[in-house]
Amino acid sequence: MDFLARTRREPEMTVDDIRAKLEAAGFEVADMFRAADNTGWRLRLSGAVLVCFYDTGRIILQGQDTAAVHAALEAGATKSRASGPRKVFVVSGDDLVARTELEWMLRRWGLEPTSLTSSDADVMDRIESTRREAQFAVVIATPDDEGHERGHSEKRLFRARQNVVLELGMMLALFGTAKVAVLVKGGSGMERPSEMEGLVYIPWNESVSETQLRLAWQIHSQGIDIGLNDG
Repeated sequence: MDFLARTRREPEMTVDDIRAKLEAAGFEVADMFRAADNTGWRLRLSGAVLVCFYDTGRIILQGQDTAAVHAALEAGATKSRASGPRKVFVVSGDDLVARTELEWMLRRWGLEPTSLTSSDADVMDRIESTRREAQFAVVIATPDDEGHERGHSEKRLFRARQNVVLELGMMLALFGTAKVAVLVKGGSGMERPSEMEGLVYIPWNESVSETQLRLAWQIHSQGIDIGLNDG
């Protein structure tokens, strides 16, 4: 039977802080992933201990011999990232798996994904709050629609949904081309939403994780600390 141990979350603790504490104490994090129900993170340690870190701040340890892990998490707080806006605006279409993968990457870098929702009563107010809260935007362009020039059906290409193209334009107006990255799925069969000069396009095929190196450097190049200089 699994032994459950609980510990408290320190203020503003992130999953990267949890991982740093564990590794500083000598534990090897074999795997780190979002929970299937999207309620938090799971860190699997060598030695069959699972650390369940919920978005609410609750931490539950599962497995045997969790006392040392508990002590490591109770130790002094690790150094936090630089202060300032930590939100990244995410725009996506119908591919929920791709969106989940992107949000996982952003959270791993200590960033908080945010987006417009259908419940936003006043879109312009929400856009203005985004201007204050976020400092970068990532648009996932997936082949959700298809189209062609009138009279040229042989030139048919896959396209991102119209709401994705519209929100891309909003993000460009808010942040400028250098602070907007477009993750394009499907290579040559996918029409680019815009040919604006300077806009960063990052291709991927099977998984958004294919973009993580280029995306990390693009975010880092805009002065947003995601730990690339650590160590």
